Amino acid sequence: MAFFLPNNSGPAVLVGEPAATVAELAAAAELLTPANAKIALPLHDPATSGSLLRRSTQERNLPLDDLTAYFGHRAGNYFTFMNTYINGLALPSGLATLLMLLRLRRKGKPDGPVTQAATRLCVALWGVRLVHALKSTQHANTEAKEDPMPADARQLRRTSTGQALKNTAVTIVILAAVKAILITSLNLQGYIKSSASRCAIPVLQRMAAPGGVCDAEHSIKGLAPVIIHSLIINALNTRYTALCQKQAASDGTGNSAVLMKRLFFEGLDTFLPLWWLSVVRADRPALADELLSLLRNDPIRRLLVESILPLLQLRQGASFLRMVLLRSRLQGKPPKDRLAFLLHTVSNEGGDDKKNLESAPADVEDLVEWEDFDDWVEMVAQFATLMFFGPNAPYAFPVVLLSNVLEARSDVFKLCCCTRRPALESIENVSREISTWHGTLKLIAYVGAVVNIGAALHILATTRCKQVLCDSNTR
Repeated sequence: MAFFLPNNSGPAVLVGEPAATVAELAAAAELLTPANAKIALPLHDPATSGSLLRRSTQERNLPLDDLTAYFGHRAGNYFTFMNTYINGLALPSGLATLLMLLRLRRKGKPDGPVTQAATRLCVALWGVRLVHALKSTQHANTEAKEDPMPADARQLRRTSTGQALKNTAVTIVILAAVKAILITSLNLQGYIKSSASRCAIPVLQRMAAPGGVCDAEHSIKGLAPVIIHSLIINALNTRYTALCQKQAASDGTGNSAVLMKRLFFEGLDTFLPLWWLSVVRADRPALADELLSLLRNDPIRRLLVESILPLLQLRQGASFLRMVLLRSRLQGKPPKDRLAFLLHTVSNEGGDDKKNLESAPADVEDLVEWEDFDDWVEMVAQFATLMFFGPNAPYAFPVVLLSNVLEARSDVFKLCCCTRRPALESIENVSREISTWHGTLKLIAYVGAVVNIGAALHILATTRCKQVLCDSNTR
């Protein structure tokens, strides 16, 4: 995490990047006045955060104005999107539930062509209306406040055409390698069954076959390729993210380029298996099962990974930070750990060392930065899944509605209990990033609408042709 400290006598000082000596931290601490500390390292107000968490769990809609006032524009825009998204899922979830009840009355018979076409048209209309609702309800803070945080330095660079082309070539090579890894994973997880496929790897197909080492149908053996895939992708994603940020700093493309590159990476990982089942294998039942598994398990995974486990880790680390601070006080030296040093400096502002030291571990949660990219990309991927694959599994809509109600409350809990209260940011930078996310959602909605309308017309035309052929044969 990097943040700026205002300096009246010179340029702003960047804190949070690797520092070689404690002297550099001491120089930064000279600027850490109570006013600057509130900007750079804002601490939670237990009463306010507790009230927001309680209201978020008890009320139907999230308290958007209060969340924005407390957590800032970035969080406010994200929760505004979540609130609009959840409300927009209510109607299609009701229609999907009705459709499932009709299926039960037909005793599991597949939907007719007219029903399939109507489902796709409804999904297309829903997606377009949702992105327009997002545009009209985008949260904007009307209070005129001075923005003490400088604009993202990466946005101030001039774009270098040569460097941008070089970075693009590197990105293409990396994404090609990612695609190769994903194809290998598809073979090992049993998605690619035909040996005649151009993407088939016979050795891995035999391993994923029934009775093989990684039997895809086995409840235990089938987990091994999934776990290996997750570990490799997570490690690769970490390195790829760092590379994207370095490229954006060198060619001046800024945060928008980082978001788009990371979105493309996440899209490959998320949609390649679904695309394979839908387009290559054309296996609608397998696609429906894959969607149900994805939408059912993902909310539980996010709740554990993003909220519960971080909270447990922070509670465990509280005693360690207490020891670091206490040792530094006894020795009369600032701690070498950067975050402990800053917290040490802030706690000294009050004058009562004992009181501040006792309260310091309660603020350990504030030392973890909230990054909204993962939350946004999960929602974008989910929206794209509904737009392109939802018509094949309409029950996905009520499942997503319930999971997002839980997800939104889980995110509020994460911000209140597991992360640092976000520092004040440049409104310009936040608006630019939010526009990138909204533009991505709009692109997905319109492309998905075209695909669904085209598929609906194809279904109706095919059905009509079959009827004409049947009529001509009967004559």
